[in-house]
Amino acid sequence: MSFLRCKKIHENAQLPRWSVGDAGYDLFAVGGSVIEPHEKKLIDIGISVAIPDGFVGFVWPRSGVSSKTGLTT
Repeated sequence: MSFLRCKKIHENAQLPRWSVGDAGYDLFAVGGSVIEPHEKKLIDIGISVAIPDGFVGFVWPRSGVSSKTGLTT
């Protein structure tokens, strides 16, 4: 099994988390941010990620958050 290679580029960043059975990694914002309805915003996650050749990285909404708030990526 291969793992995601990443490094912190912000001192307050958290590395992505993954558990057996998860479809992907959990990403974490650096600092707090509020996204208002219908607003678009870039969110700093404070990491650099090395995606291997032949793979692609997507950011998808968490099902619980998107179903409760309508927040999408």
